[in-house]
Amino acid sequence: MTSDSYETRAEVASTFAVHVLPVGPVIGFKDADTVGEAALTAEVLRRLGGEAVAPPLTGGMVQSLTDADEALAHWAGEHDDGNSQCPSALLWFGHGRVSRMGSVLLVPGSKKRGNTRVTPEMLAHYVHADQLRRNHDETHWSLVVLEACNSENFASDLASLFNGTRQERTRSLLLIATGKPSAQGYLGTFRTVLEKFLSTKKTSHDIFNLRELQGHFKSHQCYAELVGDETGVELALAVHDRVPLTGATTMAEVQRQQRRYDEAPEAWPRRSTPHKAFLEMVPDFTGRTAPLRAIAEWCAGDAEAAVLAVTGAPGTGKSALLGEALLRWSQPARETPEGTSDPSDIGDPVEEAHRPGAPPPPIVAVLPLTGSTAADVVRQLAKQLDVPPADAGQEELDGDGAALDAVRWHLTQLTGCSSEGDSTPAEDGQASDDAPATGTPMRALIVADALDEARDPFRIAALLRELTTVPGVRLIVGTRPTRYPVVPSAQPSAGGSGDLDLLGVLGSASRHARVLALEPDPSAARAYAERKVRGILRNHFPGDTIWHETVTYTVASAVEGHVRDGSWQFLQASLVVQEIEQRPTLLAPGPDERAALAAMLERDQSGLFRAAVQRITTGLPAAEPLLRALAWSHGRGLPLADGIWAHAAAGIAETDAPIDDEQLELFLNRAAAYILVDGEDRRSVYRLAHRTYAEQLVGDSPPKGRFDMFHALLELAVSQVESGQPLSPHLATRLAEYAADCGAAGWEALAARPTVVDQLPPASLSSLALTPRQGAGIAPADLPVEILGTVASAHLIKESDPGDRPGLRQLGGLRATGLPHPTGSSADWEVAWGRLQHVPLHLQLGGSPSAITAIAARADAPWLVTGSLDGSVMVWEPWRDHHPTALLSESESPVTALAASGTPHKDSGEGGSGTGLVAVAHADRTLRLWDTGVDRHTPGYAVCTESVRVIVPLADGSRRFLLGGESGYLALLDPDGALSPAAEAVAPRDVVGLGSVRRIL
Repeated sequence: MTSDSYETRAEVASTFAVHVLPVGPVIGFKDADTVGEAALTAEVLRRLGGEAVAPPLTGGMVQSLTDADEALAHWAGEHDDGNSQCPSALLWFGHGRVSRMGSVLLVPGSKKRGNTRVTPEMLAHYVHADQLRRNHDETHWSLVVLEACNSENFASDLASLFNGTRQERTRSLLLIATGKPSAQGYLGTFRTVLEKFLSTKKTSHDIFNLRELQGHFKSHQCYAELVGDETGVELALAVHDRVPLTGATTMAEVQRQQRRYDEAPEAWPRRSTPHKAFLEMVPDFTGRTAPLRAIAEWCAGDAEAAVLAVTGAPGTGKSALLGEALLRWSQPARETPEGTSDPSDIGDPVEEAHRPGAPPPPIVAVLPLTGSTAADVVRQLAKQLDVPPADAGQEELDGDGAALDAVRWHLTQLTGCSSEGDSTPAEDGQASDDAPATGTPMRALIVADALDEARDPFRIAALLRELTTVPGVRLIVGTRPTRYPVVPSAQPSAGGSGDLDLLGVLGSASRHARVLALEPDPSAARAYAERKVRGILRNHFPGDTIWHETVTYTVASAVEGHVRDGSWQFLQASLVVQEIEQRPTLLAPGPDERAALAAMLERDQSGLFRAAVQRITTGLPAAEPLLRALAWSHGRGLPLADGIWAHAAAGIAETDAPIDDEQLELFLNRAAAYILVDGEDRRSVYRLAHRTYAEQLVGDSPPKGRFDMFHALLELAVSQVESGQPLSPHLATRLAEYAADCGAAGWEALAARPTVVDQLPPASLSSLALTPRQGAGIAPADLPVEILGTVASAHLIKESDPGDRPGLRQLGGLRATGLPHPTGSSADWEVAWGRLQHVPLHLQLGGSPSAITAIAARADAPWLVTGSLDGSVMVWEPWRDHHPTALLSESESPVTALAASGTPHKDSGEGGSGTGLVAVAHADRTLRLWDTGVDRHTPGYAVCTESVRVIVPLADGSRRFLLGGESGYLALLDPDGALSPAAEAVAPRDVVGLGSVRRIL
């Protein structure tokens, strides 16, 4: 979330006044039903909270200049009738033309004089009066719509009266005109274009402002201009007849709920999520009784484990399980898939633990972690815990520091553990037992999901684990056991498999974390398939009960068999059902249909999704780029708002115009089961329903499409900046990441647009620039000067005004590279000449959850190895990834010394740049020898008679190590783990340094 998100800077207008002014018949023009169109338009605006205000007009229409004057005065608040306490819309329906004196709007006159005229100056008088009325409240706005012949010229003349340097200034005024110059105005244009815009708002979670509305009308070739200034706090708008977004759910489910609402809106429960973020919600959740009960018991009891890690293979339903638990805690009695109100048809273990009279868990934060950094998580926590901005800080470059301290302090206040000593972090590098005190009741629960899909999973895991050291704070988190590889590496990892044991980071090796592993549930998969297939048959093939049972048995048995033998997970069972829902003829009794059903049920995991993609894309060219755009969005999705998704897909398709609304609507209908609707910045965000889908699409996509998508979004950002508007929230927070995904080409393209660079948050831009990307092929020092200048001056930019940013960027460029570069057109000042001391870039790695006590590195190798106070050992490749590539942990005793041979095993298949064997000494006098070239290696183990303080690899290529320690202790460690101590100490004093040299003859 960004600091300028709509959620923090704007509330939603619950109502606004609608003044409609339909003009009666005028001489020389064909009569038009302006009264009818005014009523229809007012009804559309009612969906946004618009309330029609009865105009002071006889017959409900403007029939004279006096009528026009009175109605405009009424809108501008000159009648002082109480309508001035909210935003307003003025809609004029009639005719206009260009006279020798300029553009005018026509109103009926006398037979003798003919038509009379409303001039831009006359309307400007009332616009100014409306401005004076609104001066006391910066959240109010005005919308003026002119639907008349030649209204575009009239609107342009009206705007010019306010835009001059000596003219009266206006603010928060959107002026829309639908009549072209010297042409007829087509009655109904405003309403039609507005209805198209509202159709893109799928839930009541979507809000929008005047500028977004302006952009939509401009894209439909209407005159639409924001006149004057914007306050930035204008009340936003939302569609009131859309269903609420209560969680991340499929587009198919949103459509189903909307149909039910449209049938009986008065009976619809207007509930919104009680939490401040969304997890995935599955409306027909089936099975998982034992895991739900385990979650409930862990929450209700005084367990020693402060962390509950829900894990399992891709597609087993980790996210669905957490979403279901969250839903049951917040809505104990709800409608079941069959339409009956029942607590649960599976025993409802969560509710059994939290029945009426027993409060649900004290959930203080819900964290969807897909694509997140540690800084993102700190910001989410600060926001959900209501940490004041002054405490949370504006932007922490490393996601830590003062903001995290404020979050920790607020948690101690929530749990009542704020007294001195209750939750003070370990000081001076001393170890502390981070397990919760036995018997400590849970007072604050953090629910997180998709840790493995985070951009910075290691640091986030360490950060969340550290927060659970506050007594009473617990964490339940969904994750795969190892990190998801966001960008496949072009070269083998120096650390072997490169898998990071996230469960180990969370504390699974100690009593701090408990692991709840989800196993395949073939019985639940069968029950789910049976229920869904029977429902489809009832709707599409009533009667013939014998065939119903036959085909239901066929599908259910196939699903159960695949899940039982491990070839499918629950995800694939759901995918089969979704395909049948889209193609119900698969259940028909004909021979062709039976064959098609059998073929689908025989497909493997990738084949099922590939067949679904083929169905979705057939005859719809826009579908494939729309899918690929979501796959490249790091799992966080793309909003429809501001044309983000449409422009991204158009870039991939290499078309100039964005994908239009009709194609998007058709695509959403076809792919409804595979698209999740989520929420971000009070806008609906669309993402693929499962990471597995994204993995398959990315694997099948040419790399060039990623750059094409980024370039299209970059050009959209340029157009926003050049029009004087702020960047869309999605572009502000994600554009630099899309550039980083493209490596050198992406950074160079972004740097060529310095006005956009100067709109991006400097903290996240710096983090991305200094974070190596696997396969990106560029080191931070090789970045363009515009990017390096922002990085070098980020600490100054963060505290500066916008006009200072280009100059500070230029100054930072001089410090980082010694090279000058242009500031651009938006600079208040620039550096004319400079010679500054070079400041080398430095990279802060992802960090250890504990103090670093030992390190091994080699100048000619791309790796380093660290040991920590908590006994963990990490392998790093800093210029490929600033997270560890391997975590080696089997002891909780502090690491006292370590070394890496740098020579891999002959059978490991690596080159000569790996870490090879890693020898580790612990404070409890134990030794462990790890072979990092072997997956899931069990380390060699030995015990020393003295504490080892230093280890060095021998230089003879034997892969042996020399150990030194207290009381003159010396020993050789062989590659097989055999320890050969020296017969006697070389000296009575401790050995603090060793060196390995070849024999000199």
